[in-house]
Amino acid sequence: MGIDYGGTNISRISKDIEMLSDMITQGTKSDYEKVKLIYMWVAENIYYDWDAYINNSPFEFNPDDVLNSKRSVCEGYANLTEALVRAQGIPCKSVVGYALGFNTSGKWNMYNVDITDANHKWNEAYVDGRWLVMDTTWGSNNKYESGEYIKEGNASLVYFDISNTYLALSYKIISRGDTNKKDIPSEWGEKEILNGFALGLIPYDMQGDYRNEITREEFCRLVVRLIEKIKGMDINKYLKSVGISINKLAFKDTSDLDVLAANALNIVNGRGDGTFGPKDSITRQEAAVMLYRMSDALGVGKPNNSPIHFNDASSVAPWAFSSVEFVSAMLDNTTGNRVMGGAGNNKFLPIATYTKEQSYLTVVRLFNIISKTA
Repeated sequence: MGIDYGGTNISRISKDIEMLSDMITQGTKSDYEKVKLIYMWVAENIYYDWDAYINNSPFEFNPDDVLNSKRSVCEGYANLTEALVRAQGIPCKSVVGYALGFNTSGKWNMYNVDITDANHKWNEAYVDGRWLVMDTTWGSNNKYESGEYIKEGNASLVYFDISNTYLALSYKIISRGDTNKKDIPSEWGEKEILNGFALGLIPYDMQGDYRNEITREEFCRLVVRLIEKIKGMDINKYLKSVGISINKLAFKDTSDLDVLAANALNIVNGRGDGTFGPKDSITRQEAAVMLYRMSDALGVGKPNNSPIHFNDASSVAPWAFSSVEFVSAMLDNTTGNRVMGGAGNNKFLPIATYTKEQSYLTVVRLFNIISKTA
């Protein structure tokens, strides 16, 4: 079996990964130190699987599988590192490239300088306004060989925070994605959004693609996570405490528990034909209605400020008008921002689609308001 040096496919980060990440970084506040501790933990505790490599056997690539077996090759090292770093709300990705390691000439020459075939994976983490480069595989001195876990020395920090000069000596990047737009929030929302990850309001696997439209299913995940944080219990316990049951057959196109929970609380509804449209995008006025219903479900009686009078208020649908007024009148005193403000020129733009980063900001601000009044 060959190694797939494509992008990672971490759709959801497990509770085990989250708990381990918290344990590794416990008591550390600096993002730089958190990433460093995670790098050291992976390099110290994961073993390079020489048996699988030499025998062309299947490798463990999934972060949870790598964690359970304690062994993999570079792709597994990189995937686990990415998951653990992202579990701290720190943007991180795996980088695909060619490296002058095992089974190469060990130096750049006319045969490999223009190579486009990947043979290695490592990571970049966004810390203090820059992308920090690290390679937990090369930093590790562990190997799994002949069925034994063997340590040949302590983990090395040589491959943590690799400089561009040193990187050029041994690495060639083939694919790393659009780091300017895709992997980090816009500057105007970065601080609040990263704080949302740190507070546990945004699922860690929802990092990246910040400027893309949020789906109805993803918005439900945010809704449920906010309710769980406010109530201090998981959604199933909360629903039971208020005597509400989930209808597992509510929709014929999704059985996602977050969607079903939000529906049970009357925060979201279906399309009227038995479908929910989990992958459909939402408009700004639809988001306002969902946020209002969520606030109502959490016992928020009235807003804490006056609504904004938008220049395009006449274009807001009648069924969404009061909700738009409500969310614009909710002021987060922590940041001085409205839960939903204007989109430029004092316009609300009700039928414009809602992005992930805009959604993240609204739930963080709503949490700040409700948690201080609860």
